[in-house]
Amino acid sequence: MTCKRCNSVPKTNYGKCKAYISIPIDELFIKVKDIIGTYANVISIKEDYLEVEVEDFESFIINLGADKKLFEKEKDDINVLPISYADVLNFSAFSKTKTLQKWVNTIKSKDLIYILCNKKLITLFQPIINIKNNEIFGYEALTRGIKENGTIMPPFEMFNLAKKCDLIFNLDRQAREAAINNSAKKNIKKNLFINFLPSAIYDPSVCLKTTTELINKYNLNPSDIVFEVVETDQITDINHLNNILNFYRNKDFNIALDDVGSGYSSLTNLAILSPNYIKVDMEIIRDIHKNRLKQAILDALISISKSIDSKVLAEGVETKEEFQYVLAKGVDLVQGYYFGKPTEEPLLHL
Repeated sequence: MTCKRCNSVPKTNYGKCKAYISIPIDELFIKVKDIIGTYANVISIKEDYLEVEVEDFESFIINLGADKKLFEKEKDDINVLPISYADVLNFSAFSKTKTLQKWVNTIKSKDLIYILCNKKLITLFQPIINIKNNEIFGYEALTRGIKENGTIMPPFEMFNLAKKCDLIFNLDRQAREAAINNSAKKNIKKNLFINFLPSAIYDPSVCLKTTTELINKYNLNPSDIVFEVVETDQITDINHLNNILNFYRNKDFNIALDDVGSGYSSLTNLAILSPNYIKVDMEIIRDIHKNRLKQAILDALISISKSIDSKVLAEGVETKEEFQYVLAKGVDLVQGYYFGKPTEEPLLHL
């Protein structure tokens, strides 16, 4: 069984087609009906939806989405289903329904759609250093996209766009797979840290199937793979996340919590999730030698790590002073520009 949601990229170039507009709010239904009449031919008016003929679907969506008579919140209450004249309106077709706002976001995200359709993701590797012996312990795999014009789309832009147009499942899967494929090509044998978004995984046995298959394909040792929970995804369902982590643990993978100290990592969450690695947020590390509050946070995290048998990794170490401070405090691992920037060719020696 494979996840259709992870493998499909939405089509937007329907051209001349029919569009079914569903609006559950009576007042908004009347308002939208009047607005649409200026952009398209309303074929049929039903109790809770409109059947509309449009000359060009993308232009129709952009015009409707930009209409000043519509409030931003209302765009999330308008559902749009495009149907090509060659297609049949049936149950499976309804999976293409999106809110007006998501259609607008999707059409405006053509660079991201190009990247996903053409698998234009690259992986950069940033070294992680064992502070005890000053040797490379492993690498974090960091994703970038290559747009059609050849320029780079940074990860925060890609993932923000993906969330807005419901492509987060696809992007997260492709990023994980690219990390594994590219690390195998570079013959990386050390610990590989791979980011993932918990909200992009609804059923680990389905959503992570291709990821685990790739790891098996390259005969990688599961204990050398560290799946890293990205903090920008904000934990909202601790039980769901723990279910995902248990899936990984049962297959002998390691777990890291990213950006600890920046928001999600209450003491309770750390105790429940019990990660192998605690990655201290770079904002905590920045100028830590000058800031007593940051120092107290690091002390607390080091103390917690010992009680749950986790290693502490200081992220974003950029200066000699920051390094000397975390070294003196006894963190286990460090990562940052002071040691090496993310590169396509992994740094082999310090």
